[in-house]
Amino acid sequence: MRSTSTLLCPLLLCLLALSCAAQDKQAGDAPAPIEARAPIKNFILPKFTAGGVRTMLLHGEEARLVSSEEIAIKGMNLNLFNEKNPKLVETLLTATSASFFTRKELASGDNGVLVRHDDAEMSGTRWNYDHKAKKVVIEGKVRVIFQSQIGDILK
Repeated sequence: MRSTSTLLCPLLLCLLALSCAAQDKQAGDAPAPIEARAPIKNFILPKFTAGGVRTMLLHGEEARLVSSEEIAIKGMNLNLFNEKNPKLVETLLTATSASFFTRKELASGDNGVLVRHDDAEMSGTRWNYDHKAKKVVIEGKVRVIFQSQIGDILK
């Protein structure tokens, strides 16, 4: 059977923490920033319009919070949904590692990325995706495979 002191010790620590937090709040001090020392495993982060329509879904095998606005991701899958049919994945971006900037809605990376769309498949390095502009830029080792006819655009 546990002694009374063993049971009271965690309770006293909680009360002490609450008391310190209340004193800090009364003194006008800002709360300490939240830190995540361990990575977040197998996470999902959706993005919705003001009307509640899902526009993107960010998956990752592992994430680390770099700051309140940046997430470092390993094993990224970014699903971009069709505006007219939000159940349809229009574009898929996959990368072994990436940085995702939550406020800017921007993903980027130096290592390889694969972008799959109905009409084309693109891959390369040194890339970024701007969700607000709906634009992918790949700067290194670019490879594009068109899934449909491109017509006379090469003339």
